[in-house]
This record gives sequence, C-alpha cells and structure tokens, in this order.
Amino acid sequence: MLPITVKTESAPDRVRMPDAVLTALLESIGADGDHFVVLERIPEAPAEFLQAWRDGTDGPYRVEYRDGLAM
Repeated sequence: MLPITVKTESAPDRVRMPDAVLTALLESIGADGDHFVVLERIPEAPAEFLQAWRDGTDGPYRVEYRDGLAM
C-alpha cells in the first residue's frame, strides 16, 4: 500500500492504495469531468504534492511537482 492520499475530479478521495490502483487511475484520466489526479504523502507536508492533468484520453499528460519549499 502506497502511503499517499489521492484526489481526483470525479471520485472520492482515496487513502493508502496499491500501486496497481494508482496506475489505473492515472490511465483513466482525460475523460469529460475526470481530468486530474493529485497525490499527497501521508503524513501530509505543507505545499508538497504531485499532480497530473490530461485533456482527452489519448492526449499527453502534464505533470507538476511541488516540493514544499518557498519559491
């Protein structure tokens, strides 16, 4: 189980999931009303996260990582 919380546009938050479930979530984003996934570690660190966005199920992913350090 991965020590993360996962938020998506279309589903309830998920906590501590197997990597296969996370892979399936990432592969499924891009449809109408389901464009992004945001990952946060457990325990949560302020302003530290990874997010992926996809517009269309066959389009590229945009990925952003924030390390929690001030910019």
